[in-house]
Amino acid sequence: MHKRKLIASAVLAGMYVGMPAANAAATLTTLVSFSSSSVDGGPDALAVGPSGNLIGTTANGGASGAGALFQLSSGSYNLTNLASFIAVNENDPYDDNGISNPIGPFVVGANGAIYGTANYAAYVPGTGLEDPVAYQYSAGTHTITRLTPANPPAAFGGVFPTGFISDSAGNFYGYYSGAFNYSSNTYYSSGVFKLNEGTGTASLFAVFSNLDEQAVGKLAISSGFVYGTLKDTSGATDGSVFKLNPSNGVVTTVAAFNENGSNGVVNSFSLTPQQGLIADPAGNLYGTALGGSGGYGVVFEIPAGSSTIETLASFNSSNGSYPTGLELDPAGDLFGITGSGGINGDGTVFEISAGTDTLSTLVNFAGSNGENPNSLLYSSGVLYGTTAQGTGSALDGTVFEVSGLSVPEPSSLSMLFASSAFLLKRRNNRHRIGS
Repeated sequence: MHKRKLIASAVLAGMYVGMPAANAAATLTTLVSFSSSSVDGGPDALAVGPSGNLIGTTANGGASGAGALFQLSSGSYNLTNLASFIAVNENDPYDDNGISNPIGPFVVGANGAIYGTANYAAYVPGTGLEDPVAYQYSAGTHTITRLTPANPPAAFGGVFPTGFISDSAGNFYGYYSGAFNYSSNTYYSSGVFKLNEGTGTASLFAVFSNLDEQAVGKLAISSGFVYGTLKDTSGATDGSVFKLNPSNGVVTTVAAFNENGSNGVVNSFSLTPQQGLIADPAGNLYGTALGGSGGYGVVFEIPAGSSTIETLASFNSSNGSYPTGLELDPAGDLFGITGSGGINGDGTVFEISAGTDTLSTLVNFAGSNGENPNSLLYSSGVLYGTTAQGTGSALDGTVFEVSGLSVPEPSSLSMLFASSAFLLKRRNNRHRIGS
């Protein structure tokens, strides 16, 4: 049996160490269903905004069908359309107003503004592509504006942007797959961009030189470094995890996926595009990959300071397929979603409790309460998430809540994290899929 060992200093011996039992009493509640409303069109990201309100985006819908930014008020969960994105006029090469189809996670800045990325902005003649763009929503005016790159369109030409993450200094980071410099006709497979909240300036921060490398999912920040995942579209390698030093822009490889790993084939398309990485306070990295022993996906860990990718859990369709959306609670419990599979084939919410490598299914979706979950958010002992679609009133997706989660004892937990000797280690007989 694989174990996740929670190690603390001798001072904490015998105390509660954040290993609650699986949440057998978890309850799924649909907070809102999207169907033919002013903000319909498939919700795909959530964040906690001012006063505890939930903020979210839809990839479509809104006033012009280009997506919307919405709010669910804390407690009552009343749905409000904060702003609609503006459809791009593809017949106007000088269209500076279009910002459509928001994608990926976004952040709420210290000034209350919301920062994110959208898939389409100004149309580029002769390329068949619109430029992805970073945007800002201003709460005071309820307007969405484009953030101008430092070197347009070189810094922001391309496809498949991913949303922002933030550091403690007011900088936001994200990346693109397929960045393209139209001025020099140069194609870059992926680039990391950086935006400073204080100045509103966005610029390309690092570019990966291998044209076959494509960034996938969201970035993670740990101990001042930025981490992310790459897949190799050529099939020459099986993908990798990288580390970016913000002080000098240097990118190094942390770990590589191994096609012949003992847990099965993890091929060039193994990394789930919406997932990327998440880091715990000890510096351990977690992510998801397709493949595995049954081909339905795995949750993996890279222990702090290690270059080994270790499998925590594998999926087999009956307990879910194609995991993504990992979240951590303060006790070290991992939560996530699967886009399909489970009892009804419509996806699940799952947990891997701290102290174990045991996978537990908390929720099975069933169409009428949504299907194909595509985002997850942990906040104050509750999970919130979105589904891309459903049936009936949930046709265009839902925002849901999973309550009844085990919550660690606050006093013991604060002492646990205060210990400088606190480490999360998962060793023993885990399958290694890279080195």
